[in-house]
Amino acid sequence: MNCKGPCTFEGGYYKPGKSFKSSDGCNWCKCVKSDVVTCSANLCSKKNKGGY
Repeated sequence: MNCKGPCTFEGGYYKPGKSFKSSDGCNWCKCVKSDVVTCSANLCSKKNKGGY
């Protein structure tokens, strides 16, 4: 197992340690190690998604 490889998530590639916005627009995810991603589980509102 390669723990230093990238994560693939929602069509993107991320280096271990990299944080990125989830496609829902209001949660954050992090590449923990090769293909291990953790994400926050916040409820999304229109305000979080750029709505009014």
